[in-house]
Amino acid sequence: MNSVLRMSMFALLVTGTGCATMYPVAPRWTAAEIIKKAEPDPFIGADAVEARKLVQGTRQLLSDAAHDRRIADIAASEVTFYGTLLGVLGLSLDKAGLKNTGGGAATLGTLFAGRYKLGDQEVVFRKAEARAACLELALAEMSVSGTEVGFRGQAMFEAASTLVATDTTKASALHVQAQVATAEVPRLVAESLRRLTNDLRIALAAIPLTAMTRDQMLETLQAATEAEEEAEAEAAAAYGNGASSKEAAQHLGALTATLTVKEKFDACFVQYPQ
Repeated sequence: MNSVLRMSMFALLVTGTGCATMYPVAPRWTAAEIIKKAEPDPFIGADAVEARKLVQGTRQLLSDAAHDRRIADIAASEVTFYGTLLGVLGLSLDKAGLKNTGGGAATLGTLFAGRYKLGDQEVVFRKAEARAACLELALAEMSVSGTEVGFRGQAMFEAASTLVATDTTKASALHVQAQVATAEVPRLVAESLRRLTNDLRIALAAIPLTAMTRDQMLETLQAATEAEEEAEAEAAAAYGNGASSKEAAQHLGALTATLTVKEKFDACFVQYPQ
């Protein structure tokens, strides 16, 4: 009778208004509910420079999370080790209390590490960190000074008088494309960081991700390679041998990186799978 009563109470809880969202139906929200929950998206930067800082910060937070789990795993293994040692000492000395204390500690350390799968968690966070580092590198390649990201004007494309266009029409077209790409960086970063964190959540929930096929992987990586080669060729056509100095070469490199940042971001998710 008690089991029937418990099942009835559970059924009432499940079908109650507070738990209705457990059914596989899309939730319906009112405008007031949405506004009440509204918070600024932490992944949206005001410009390319701020977006780069968001990537850097995310990468560091992922690194810290992985490090914390590594330390916790070591601590749990230490508890297991010393607990086992105490148990062995208790056995050799025929001390029941010491043996029981050591055995209990060893069991606790093993259960803690096993329950939370700290080693597996560390691997998951390290993979996400590698993705973030790849995104950060793609943004760094867009910079000449180390602080600016992408291009916003003619002066940022030309290193004083060392970079002279041999085809001004093509050079101007590349400038416009790069400025558009730079303006898109905040959106691109926000989308990529959301994808990164969503994949991280799924991995931590032990839900297997839908793997890309081999052909899809090759296609994505090939697109990044072709985009970079095309951008380099267009830059060479626009400037010819104008990149005669190291500074000018850096500007051309940043230009091609800006033109291909989207493809490089896509490639990061293939090169560093979660």
